[in-house]
Amino acid sequence: MFRKQFSMYQNNSFSDYLFGASHSSASFAQELLERESNVILIDEFDKANPLFYSAFYQVFDEGLFSDKNYTVHL
Repeated sequence: MFRKQFSMYQNNSFSDYLFGASHSSASFAQELLERESNVILIDEFDKANPLFYSAFYQVFDEGLFSDKNYTVHL
């Protein structure tokens, strides 16, 4: 299981993590790609900045997450 507690991510560096900054830095998509299977638990989703909600619309609709560097089919 892949668990992220969004209450911990309330600063600007979260946008780099979520949307991808560079291939050498950690990102949400990169961490998903490194796993063989993905059961994702997003704890306290409502605690993240509402600007980040849009990053998950495609995940909820199509099972696809994309950032600047990677695309993950869930």
